[in-house]
Amino acid sequence: MKTNYNVCITSGGTSEPIDTVRRITNTSTGRLGSKIADAFIEAGANVYYVYAKGSALPSLACRQYEVDTVDSVSKVLTLLFDSVSFDVMIHAMAISDYEVDTISSLEAMTASIQTLLAKTSKPSKGEIKQALLDSKEPTRSKISSSNRNLVLTLKQTPKVINQLKAKQPNVFLVGFKLLSNTNLESLKNAAFSQISQAGSDLVVANRLEDIHHNEHIAYFIDQTGLIHQAHTKEEIASSLVQILYKKSQESI
Repeated sequence: MKTNYNVCITSGGTSEPIDTVRRITNTSTGRLGSKIADAFIEAGANVYYVYAKGSALPSLACRQYEVDTVDSVSKVLTLLFDSVSFDVMIHAMAISDYEVDTISSLEAMTASIQTLLAKTSKPSKGEIKQALLDSKEPTRSKISSSNRNLVLTLKQTPKVINQLKAKQPNVFLVGFKLLSNTNLESLKNAAFSQISQAGSDLVVANRLEDIHHNEHIAYFIDQTGLIHQAHTKEEIASSLVQILYKKSQESI
């Protein structure tokens, strides 16, 4: 690879707080991301590794940045993209799609609705919604274990991958797409959707049912369609290096 070939890799799974001790997270281990990082380090790239707390780390030395929430990922990537010109951005991190908006209980919600009905026999949808919102817990301190029938409302988090091309339009963006219980055609359509929305130059698409121990089947998809298939995490990592090396040679 060319001198000063800068690669940013995100890996692992983010988590979002429910209260001061509980969190919503996912099952991503970061193993694939760490292997991708090692493969690029071995190829001579300058790797900037953004990883979720507790996830796997590369065995080789590189710059590392620990994150936890979606917001922390956005802040770290903004700092990096403002200070480093990246050739490649590999967004392998499993980002939380939702974060906790409100916490309540069925008992509190019922009481709030009863209070509303005492004021008006025909409340509007807006009044009902506001009554339910008014029943939420006032703080995010530790939820008492004596509470029963807790109700969490979630709100969507920003799509981090959709922000990356705006920061550096010329970066080669590799996105990942994971689905379950689906066919290859649906997987390809999901990859095309990411290419359209985020501007990904390449999508590594996989299905949960195709990931078992050492086996990890992945489909490499760009705007032309399926261009490559890999069968293990190591093969995914080496394939990315080969594909990106070829593209770096073409740009010289």
